[in-house]
Amino acid sequence: LIHRFESKVSAVLYTIYTIKRKYTAADDILLWDREINKCYTDMLNLRRIIESARQRKDYVTVDTRMPRLEIAETKLTFARDKISKIHKTAKYYKIWE
Repeated sequence: LIHRFESKVSAVLYTIYTIKRKYTAADDILLWDREINKCYTDMLNLRRIIESARQRKDYVTVDTRMPRLEIAETKLTFARDKISKIHKTAKYYKIWE
């Protein structure tokens, strides 16, 4: 097991690029998919921390975690856009064949 991909398209595309020995493109897919997974788990964790801090009325923690949550959401959106562009490019060049 190398990596647990977020989508099947990324996993299949990574495999195809590896078989065709286009390691740079395969590494790009792996890089952006890891970034997506990291930002997604960070976002979920930060949301949980913020909710529990609000219940405890610990507003200092809420104030310190909110910018981190926004950064994680922004990075997640950017990474998803990048991987989407890679998928569209592969579809355009008909890598599947």
